[in-house]
Amino acid sequence: MLLFSADAEKAFDRVRWSYLFEVLRLMNIPDTYLHWVTALYHCPSARIRINGALSNEILIHNGTRQGCPLSPVLFALSLEPLLQSIRSNADISGIRGSKHHHVVSAYADDLLFMLTDVEKSLPAVLRTIAEFGEYSSFRINRDKSELLDINLHPKVTRRLKQRFPFTWCASKMRYLGIWLTSSHFRLFDYNYKPLLDSFKSDLDGWTAKFLSWLGRINVIKMNLLPRILYIFQTVPIPIPAGFFTALRSQILKFIWPKGRPRVQHGILCRPKARGGLALPDIKLYFFATQLARILDWSLTSEEKLWLDIEEKLMESPLWTLPWVRPRDSPDGRTQWSIPRETLRLWRRIRMSRSLSSAVSPLLPLQHNPGFLPGVCPALKHRFDLPDRITVHSFLGEGSIPPLTSADGSPPLTFLERFNYAQIKSFLKSLNAGYSLTRPLMPFENFYKLGIPLNRCISTLYRLLQDTTDDPPQFQSTWTELLGDSSSNESWSMTYTLAHRGSPTLKCAENAYKILSFWYWTPERIHRIHPSSDPSCWRCGASVGTFLHMWWECSRLVPFWEMVHDGVITITALELEFSAKTYLLLQFPTSIKTIRKSAALRLVFAARLLIPLYWKTATVPSRRLWVTEVERLRAIDRLVAVERGHVEAFCTTWVYWDEYKSNHMNPSTSDLPMIEVG
Repeated sequence: MLLFSADAEKAFDRVRWSYLFEVLRLMNIPDTYLHWVTALYHCPSARIRINGALSNEILIHNGTRQGCPLSPVLFALSLEPLLQSIRSNADISGIRGSKHHHVVSAYADDLLFMLTDVEKSLPAVLRTIAEFGEYSSFRINRDKSELLDINLHPKVTRRLKQRFPFTWCASKMRYLGIWLTSSHFRLFDYNYKPLLDSFKSDLDGWTAKFLSWLGRINVIKMNLLPRILYIFQTVPIPIPAGFFTALRSQILKFIWPKGRPRVQHGILCRPKARGGLALPDIKLYFFATQLARILDWSLTSEEKLWLDIEEKLMESPLWTLPWVRPRDSPDGRTQWSIPRETLRLWRRIRMSRSLSSAVSPLLPLQHNPGFLPGVCPALKHRFDLPDRITVHSFLGEGSIPPLTSADGSPPLTFLERFNYAQIKSFLKSLNAGYSLTRPLMPFENFYKLGIPLNRCISTLYRLLQDTTDDPPQFQSTWTELLGDSSSNESWSMTYTLAHRGSPTLKCAENAYKILSFWYWTPERIHRIHPSSDPSCWRCGASVGTFLHMWWECSRLVPFWEMVHDGVITITALELEFSAKTYLLLQFPTSIKTIRKSAALRLVFAARLLIPLYWKTATVPSRRLWVTEVERLRAIDRLVAVERGHVEAFCTTWVYWDEYKSNHMNPSTSDLPMIEVG
């Protein structure tokens, strides 16, 4: 086999218009659309700006327009006759799948030919391209086109090198951002190891930049995650545990550049609605991409042609493979293949991740090596069974259907009775310790549908996360501190308001730091360093526990009372003066109501001030609080203008100006900055 990567020479710029319009006409593009496209390409011209001066007009006679969103579609349509000609050419041999013959992969102008019988196929490909170029002006760049020998005989390789002076790759070829190799053993070394090195280099360069804690987590989500998901999907090979360990270490070092982590990695990876920060769990995402491949095996359509190749490799219908018992599985051959590795991973995680049981109701009753008789066509017709017959579809309402001959139907034959007895015997042999009539698990339901799943990887990632229902550790710690347990609905409000209560990332970060006990207190430092003083930095009279430093300190209580009075005056909400309200954001109203109220902004502003004077005896003043509220209000105004919610913004802040004018004029006493010590 030989891989041939053809580099198109100025592909988009060389399309001949007469050819393009003829192709569109033969493809039955409606005349209206054809006229529109023709109008775009009627006598176009361009001018070049050089040092501010424009050149004379240059008439354009070929090529698709640069920057036009229609150009990629037009180019793809113009290339389709070439692809059809190559696929239908009897002299060109490629990979034989279960139903199709695979010769070429095309993504825009990136062409990859997969050729067998190379001495006959390669010349035929080049002849076809040359003939196509006479009509379309398409031409390949021989200096940049590459060939990769997968398993050719050395003599054949030598003859080809003499005849075709392309670039011959020694062991790898780059295509669509991934490295194709002559041996599957090198796929990890050429694709995953460089990616790990690239991540390390990027993260080391970004570590010194001024990024907030949540900002660093967002960098992982927006930059690293898409890059690694692409490799996971395009090179779905087994990955050693050391890769995930090394990548996790790099990520944690980037998130916590100044010391050891203050929040467990597992908690950070939780969804925000369950007490985490949605930090990507890379290993779990790898599992999700593999499960997405398994869901693709269930598809009834033939849109994804790579499934045809995998089915040929496994020599069994793909939809049956996840549910056949391992001892009956047809994958016992020694030949390595990607679907076989996917199956091994599936069997390793299916029960530990609550995806399925050892014997599933989706166990096939046809194409099953453990039940070779299958279901005869007559019995399938009598029971009105679907094309894909499983235990679940056969049992229907939870029990083996009786074999009877209904009125008007043909009489039962011996073959039907015998096949029915075989099925009953097989099902009874499976009942030992397994429930074949249990409800399907979520993943099994997805598989049963046999259609593409929207947001597939994200959905499967959340499904894998849902296997852990225990609340985060800090939730029980808060219960012990306050001596009062909150309901799940109250904690749901806490997490929702912490992350979505303000458009300011600073508020969300401060809220989560409070929830997760991020801040170091005198009492906590004393436990690590017994020689340090555990007393409060402000009052010096009590042990500086977390609750004391944030709520109970005698020097801080007047500040919170001032904030509480201000919230009631401005919003008229009857709020409880408690740590549960002001630290855990558990309000007596609905989430929708509190988000529309100014109360949440007032509380956020107060909470943001306390860490500013963390290791000092200083207590924030009313003036500082009002200033911080004004800053949050200004951000709210910008968001409201952008989203067209100015009226709602004015309603939220209607009483704030009155409060500010009454409490911030020179004749009104202000809470002073309190210095202790």
